[in-house]
Amino acid sequence: MENSEESSILESLPDSDAFSSDPTENLYGFDLRKIPSWLNGSLIRNGPGGVDKYGKGKLAHFLDAPGLLQNYQLKNGELTYTCRFIQGKSYKQNLAAQRLILSEFGTVGIPDPCQTIFSRISSLFVSPFESILSDNANIGIHPFGDEAYSLAEAPFAHRINFEKPGNT
Repeated sequence: MENSEESSILESLPDSDAFSSDPTENLYGFDLRKIPSWLNGSLIRNGPGGVDKYGKGKLAHFLDAPGLLQNYQLKNGELTYTCRFIQGKSYKQNLAAQRLILSEFGTVGIPDPCQTIFSRISSLFVSPFESILSDNANIGIHPFGDEAYSLAEAPFAHRINFEKPGNT
């Protein structure tokens, strides 16, 4: 794309200056490339990650990807980043099979082809939620008391171990 064509597209977008590759002036009074030593803490985010984790082209929608906890930790002027996938039952099953076993938001799951019709029907009565709903908690984080849990729209939550985010 030519530079003039690119700039006209960017100008048509709201707040297009955020997409510009030109350096901008420091608007906040301190150098954004240096982290102040007094700024300490952690930011843990949850969201879909690893779109090709179960095999290339296996997911039809971005929100079907496994939950990924990302930890940004500021300490003494240094930033460290770690991330881990939420180790739920669905994640482990899907990873072992290299496909979705249970359906997600936009991708229909493919159940175990070796499972008999009788075992598929009986699984609906043995543990209905776990057999038909994914426990993929890739939407948000919510505190409960002194603990935090990763959540999604299904009735499952995973406790977050802050020492090793992703270990639930």
